[in-house]
This record gives sequence, structure tokens and C-alpha cells, in this order.
Amino acid sequence: MIISQTHASTFKVKKTKGNSAIIESSIALEEGATYTIETTGLTEDPVYTKTHTPRKNSLTLGGNFSLLKGNNVQENIINFEARYGWSSITTDYGPLIFLEMNDSGAGYNTEFYIGGFYDYNFAPNRPQEYFVYGITGQILGGNVNYTSGANAQIYKLDAGGFLTWFLTRGTTALRTEALYEIKKINSSITSTEVTGFVGKLFLVMYF
Repeated sequence: MIISQTHASTFKVKKTKGNSAIIESSIALEEGATYTIETTGLTEDPVYTKTHTPRKNSLTLGGNFSLLKGNNVQENIINFEARYGWSSITTDYGPLIFLEMNDSGAGYNTEFYIGGFYDYNFAPNRPQEYFVYGITGQILGGNVNYTSGANAQIYKLDAGGFLTWFLTRGTTALRTEALYEIKKINSSITSTEVTGFVGKLFLVMYF
């Protein structure tokens, strides 16, 4: 952000402690952003340049596929997950979608979920930080369509921890998750519950 010299911008230092200060500015400032003050002379107005983009929103993408074959077994799995998040220094939350296609040799069974996620950051999510970590919770509901024509309702609850690594202290990061998952499958015939541990890897873009 650059303020032209015809619109002077000033700030008042209200309190200091070491290299930290609380200021009152004549322009709107964004929490977590870094500003540089440049001057070309004592009588000229300063130019304020914001050098870091705040991490207010995020788009998270992940997926994987495996193609496995044995003497009497074939298993092909493809899945994709996407999330949109609203972000602050301490929390991230938003909706997500998940799609998985699983073929064990007789055609693809398709699972589709929609849900939401919530993160609580133990390390603050500020533009100058390399690593952000905390706990996450995710709840999803959807359907599975089997190749036989049958279908069932599926509900999933995931909880665990995450680590987000910002590659250059910028707006792009790699995110890893270690989760404990509870999945419940309800069909017209029976109800099944399965549990276990899940690991995930995502690419995250903040803007």
C-alpha cells in the first residue's frame, strides 16, 4: 500500500517497550502486516509500503491416488479434498468437500462428503511466521454409491493436530495433519462403525 505525497499520513507512538510499540495512525492498518517508512527529504511526506500480505482467507487442496494389483487382487483409489477458510491469528474455519473413488476390481464405489473444519492455532498465524501448528476438528456427512446399485449414508468425525509450513514466509504453505477418525456407515440393511488413524498432506494458499 503506497500513500501519495498529496495525502500526508502520520502516526503517533502511544507506548513503547523495547523495539515494540503501540501506535495511532491516520490510515487504516492491518494486524500482522509489516510496513516500511521511506522518506526522500525532511520536508516530504513519508511513503508507507506494506511488505507482507495478511493471511485472511485460504484455499486448501489435497488428493492422492494409488493403483495396486496382485495375483488375485486389484485396488485403485483416487480421492480429492478442497477447503475454503476464513483465517485469523488464532483460528481458521470453513467448509470442505471430499470425493473418493475406490475400485477393487468390480467397478468404482464413489464416496462424496460435505462438511466443515475448525483449527485452533497454538502458534500465531502471522505473515512473518514460518511455522503454524495447533489442533483441528472436522465433521463430514455424505453418501457412498456402490457398483451394485446400493447406497449408504456416511458420517465422519476427525480430530487431531496439524503443522503448516510457509515455504518463504509468504502466502503458500504445506500442511500436514495427523487425525483420529470415526466413520459410521448406515445402509438400509445394517450400520457399521470403523475407527483409525489418518495422515493427510495439503497445499494451502492464503490471500
